[in-house]
Amino acid sequence: MRKFHVARANMPSFDILREGTPVMRFQPKGLWTIGANGRIDLVRREGTFILVDQSENLSGNPQWEYYAPGNARATTKLNKDTFIQLLV
Repeated sequence: MRKFHVARANMPSFDILREGTPVMRFQPKGLWTIGANGRIDLVRREGTFILVDQSENLSGNPQWEYYAPGNARATTKLNKDTFIQLLV
């Protein structure tokens, strides 16, 4: 981004609500990160889950995985079932 003078931009975050109460916030952290194609933090009352895309660069086939709070070594693949578990 620096090499090509791409301006920094703030990315919007959004909340998932259950009966008007926030359950989880999606907070983008970076489009390009070391070792991944992007990062989004999933912020919950219990802690922050770090969501990263581990796919090949520009593959068009994202492979999202997340790290649980306090465990920076073990990842879990994100799919419909694991996402629902995060919401519960």
